Amino acid sequence: MQNINVIIVDDHPSVRFGLEAVLNNYDDIFVSNTAANGQKAIQMCRVKEPDVALIDMYMPGMGGLDTIRALHSEFPNMKMLVLTHSDDSEVVVEAMDAGAIGYLIKNTEINDIVKAIRAAVRDQRTLSPEALEALISAKTTAQPHPDNELTERELEVLQFV
Repeated sequence: MQNINVIIVDDHPSVRFGLEAVLNNYDDIFVSNTAANGQKAIQMCRVKEPDVALIDMYMPGMGGLDTIRALHSEFPNMKMLVLTHSDDSEVVVEAMDAGAIGYLIKNTEINDIVKAIRAAVRDQRTLSPEALEALISAKTTAQPHPDNELTERELEVLQFV
């Protein structure tokens, strides 16, 4: 069984330490570090690159989105897994576009968080039901079809009308 090295990045100490305590009870997961913000997480990852980073989206200073981008750029093999309270479709899309492999809402059961960590190291995406719904909603909003766009001449005529 492979040991999965995890860093928890969240500005709430109770979340960091609670997750650390619970996750370290699993034989294949080891929380090597916790960080209260993105800057600290980057510094810690430079010392020992974890396999998975659990990242909150809302932190003072360097927030989750910037943290994902920076970690993804500097540590392309590390998997970023969002664990946050927001299921806002724009935030979900931005996180996934920035390089997150999964997006979980903080009401997710611990066993499902563990499954998502294990899936991440196997390059498998995990989305909580709320995040999946937000992503589907964002990706299926009606976009104007390119064939329905007006030509320059049609726009000129429209302006005269």
